[in-house]
Amino acid sequence: RMFTYEATRYVGRFGASCINSLVGSAGALVLILITTGFRPSLSGYVEAPLVSYLTGPLGTVSCYLSNIAYDKIKVFYATICLLVGQIAAGIAADLYMLGSFHPGKIIGIAVVCAGIFWDKKHTAA
Repeated sequence: RMFTYEATRYVGRFGASCINSLVGSAGALVLILITTGFRPSLSGYVEAPLVSYLTGPLGTVSCYLSNIAYDKIKVFYATICLLVGQIAAGIAADLYMLGSFHPGKIIGIAVVCAGIFWDKKHTAA
């Protein structure tokens, strides 16, 4: 997150977000190649639902929005908001793909939100 935030100084928000996505994609490709013995099967990628391929563009948009957030609020709070957003996105994905979700995710969001309020209460004093 801090790397991307610093990169915005040189290439702008959108450029930094794209660099972040490209580096992540390169890292994912390396992991795929290593874990498959450099013989990945393309059949799984062809059979995957089209919605699966939205994660790249959505990740870039998320990175772009987080760069905006870093300018407006503390990095700590922006990171917490990203975590809550990821948990909420996980709930939405579970509902869409599986038709259900685990209630523990709601508890996770509640714990994170409680931590934010606790921090505000104790650092404001």
